[in-house]
Amino acid sequence: MSQQRDDSFLMRVRFDRIALFALAIAGACGGEIASSAPDGGSAGDAAMVDGGDHGELSAAPPGDAAQPAADATALFDLVVPSADLSGCAPSCGQRACGDDGCGGSCGACNGTQSCDSNGNCVDTCTPMCAGASCGDDGCGGSCGACGGGAACVAGHCVANCKPACAGRHCGDDGCGGSCGACAGAEACTSAGQCVSAPAGPAALRFDVATRECAQSNPTCSVGGTSYPSCCPTGSAAKCLCDPEFDHLNYKSQSHFLAVGSDAHRGDIWAAGNFQSVYVNDINAAWATGGTGADEADQVMASAMSSFPTGVPKYFIGNEISTSLWPSSQPYRDYINAFAARMNGHYGKTLIIASPFPAPGVAHAADWKTLALNALVAVEVQITGSDVSGSASPLTYCKTTYMNSINAYSSVHVGVDRLVLVDNYANTSLNSHSPPFGRNGVSLSAWQTTIDTRAAAATSLGFAGYISYAWANNEMGNDNAARAAFEDHYAAHALP
Repeated sequence: MSQQRDDSFLMRVRFDRIALFALAIAGACGGEIASSAPDGGSAGDAAMVDGGDHGELSAAPPGDAAQPAADATALFDLVVPSADLSGCAPSCGQRACGDDGCGGSCGACNGTQSCDSNGNCVDTCTPMCAGASCGDDGCGGSCGACGGGAACVAGHCVANCKPACAGRHCGDDGCGGSCGACAGAEACTSAGQCVSAPAGPAALRFDVATRECAQSNPTCSVGGTSYPSCCPTGSAAKCLCDPEFDHLNYKSQSHFLAVGSDAHRGDIWAAGNFQSVYVNDINAAWATGGTGADEADQVMASAMSSFPTGVPKYFIGNEISTSLWPSSQPYRDYINAFAARMNGHYGKTLIIASPFPAPGVAHAADWKTLALNALVAVEVQITGSDVSGSASPLTYCKTTYMNSINAYSSVHVGVDRLVLVDNYANTSLNSHSPPFGRNGVSLSAWQTTIDTRAAAATSLGFAGYISYAWANNEMGNDNAARAAFEDHYAAHALP
């Protein structure tokens, strides 16, 4: 599962680790999974492609069944649990950022960098200015400035811009200024209205909705609603703009949108939904020689930066390595240390993506340990062609899902700790090996697949559900068709 950028209605695309940068800690699931190899297989590392809000809802304690949260009590979960500082001597040495070993910080990186496991600030963001002559480049820099009193609007200089705040109480005035700010714990919607957090409850249903949308994208109308930024008609490029985000922010079931920042908090709250944090790469610290605890510290520092109004309770982590988990005990220890620190030290509920539909029994003890500190999100790749080619589609889907449930049960991961992940990539026929997502079936067959998979998933007792890869549009469908796919999906109550 790899994050497609949450350009967060900021109209820019960022492919960094959740579009976050390291910040001092005070007191301390394109958008495709490329592999479905079992634990022990030889497939290369997979990535769930696509891409919150703060800890609005409480999670089930480790070891307990993860049930829908009951209320929205922890509205601003900004405080990180304190470490015991007695007798602790901070140690930074040559570290410019990150944990000082005593729950404090050795410093913070700027907006274009993150802190690696060695305490160095490293570049993590690629500026995106294609089609823009001014405004934010997506990395804290600029695509240019306007002169002669012109205002920068959606990446273009507009002369004689007149602020438009009629009926708006907050947010952008259309000319780079503001129509006002919301008070207290309220958030501003894209319509300029101040809203409070919904009361809940919310189902443990997570839609990865990280935006991939350039400033220069066109406007469009879908279902009678006008949107300021849309995916180009007929384009096969990965894209998730206003219509796709809006249709994932459905009101039919209170749920979570997995995002990279709280830029859309107002719109998500207004629909009765909540934010969760999408973590694009849980193996970053491993790649630089760091520990699982280092990874957790970096993830939390980044989340505190990108969710300044409160860090969400739920984190979706992409993803366990298909090559390292079967072959390396140190790597399995790293993953378990990451989960343990996220849960035990930071009090967060980690949902960690597993690319193994059937994990095998070789590492049962490690799976058991992981399930004590995290929910395991199993990536099951049922494609549109699988469903279309089955004589009994519903039975086929149920059997495939049950096979994963049984396989994880054999390694001590009960269904009450197992989250189902389904792939919604709009892929063309056999364009990937192994295939995933739509896999070239017709519009009606893909809608049938969406309906059938959902019907099968609801009856099996999964603790939660994750959808992802909505930005993948290899079939080149227009915004209306893609929104219709999402509407088919949203019509089902999951899990």
